[in-house]
Amino acid sequence: MRTAVFVVLYFGILVYPVVRLIGLLVPQWTPNTIELLAIIVGPILGRIVYERHPTAATRTLAAIALTWLGVCFQLFVLMLIFEIVNALLSLPQQGAGFVIAARRGRP
Repeated sequence: MRTAVFVVLYFGILVYPVVRLIGLLVPQWTPNTIELLAIIVGPILGRIVYERHPTAATRTLAAIALTWLGVCFQLFVLMLIFEIVNALLSLPQQGAGFVIAARRGRP
């Protein structure tokens, strides 16, 4: 049961917003296996590699991975708001994607 909860939270918070935003920005995009693996496994793998082999290069990799996780958490909130508003009003998908991407970088 714990594993199921972890997987649902992980995908819901860290994977879905990224895949959904890319889908909004590039409507014809369909993720392939390598892209999905990079999105799903990349952040965790970057941190694990640093823990096992702490060097300057792996520290940079871990910093990138943790920054990516922070971006995903922020993007989750924006995508949640978008999904609620989009359920009530029909928003233009690509335009909304550009607004979300631009807004993500602002305080």
